[in-house]
Amino acid sequence: PSTGQYTLLVQDSNLTGTGKYTFSLARLNSPCNAQPLGCGTSANGQVNGALRMTSFSVDAQAGDVYLVRLLRTGNGSGFVPRVEVYAPGTGSQVLTLSSSDLASSTFTAPTAGTYNLIGFDGSDGTQSGTFSIWLARLNRPCDGASTLGCGALTPGSITQALQSGMFSYPTTAGDSFTASSHSGIAPLHT
Repeated sequence: PSTGQYTLLVQDSNLTGTGKYTFSLARLNSPCNAQPLGCGTSANGQVNGALRMTSFSVDAQAGDVYLVRLLRTGNGSGFVPRVEVYAPGTGSQVLTLSSSDLASSTFTAPTAGTYNLIGFDGSDGTQSGTFSIWLARLNRPCDGASTLGCGALTPGSITQALQSGMFSYPTTAGDSFTASSHSGIAPLHT
């Protein structure tokens, strides 16, 4: 509630036991040593040991809608990457996403500021492993999004896991569109 030095007291639950312990501390409303995430680009994360975490950040405007994708990239059998997204100011949680393989979800930024994304082991907090995370703003195209022309072909390429081609197109109420894709990867989803 106020600026100053706070004290954390660690003790046995019944005050009679002894033993070793480990704890971790993360500031939720203002990222610690966070790697900035670019809109529409992926980043790699690594968790090395119990209670370890990796922190990412993204700047958002109030009302921005983000698509987040999470992919476990290592073969660690027990590691399940989990990412939690926290709002600036209050530190309230706006998204939880975990996956033993691949997952995606969206969140809407309730306020403007820097959002904190914390990645860690979601199975039991003790596993080590690697993951990739990708984030894109859906309501305002990311910088570099190509504008589609009516009836024109638009080439693109996917060069890394989780990546997507991002395009925008102008519309008028009542317009009707069809979109097609030809590639060696997967069908187009709109």
